Amino acid sequence: MRKYLVIALLALLIGGCSHKAGSGAQALLDQIVPGQDSTWAGGYVLHVAKREGANVEGIQLIQTTGDGQVTTISAEKGTVGLGEDAKNVSLVLFEAQTVRGKIRMQTHRVQFALTK
Repeated sequence: MRKYLVIALLALLIGGCSHKAGSGAQALLDQIVPGQDSTWAGGYVLHVAKREGANVEGIQLIQTTGDGQVTTISAEKGTVGLGEDAKNVSLVLFEAQTVRGKIRMQTHRVQFALTK
């Protein structure tokens, strides 16, 4: 059940993302600032408490869908970097907890591709 929910969440992320031409790849990573929220396509808001290079801590990724459903994914540790095509940010979370309504699950490792 957990695996299917993770797959569904990833499908929502990928399906809801759109590519936007514009600023350089490094500018995407520069938008991840500790203590500040950064908004991404698909209704995602990313908040990190601490960032040192590619390592991030105190991560919270919140998605609000058009119908108002909220999914919160939290992890103490993760990494950020440029995606394969340098048009998105790759966010990897370790020991992540996901909450959506009454559904709760934990995953050892989950990866997101965040786009603007």
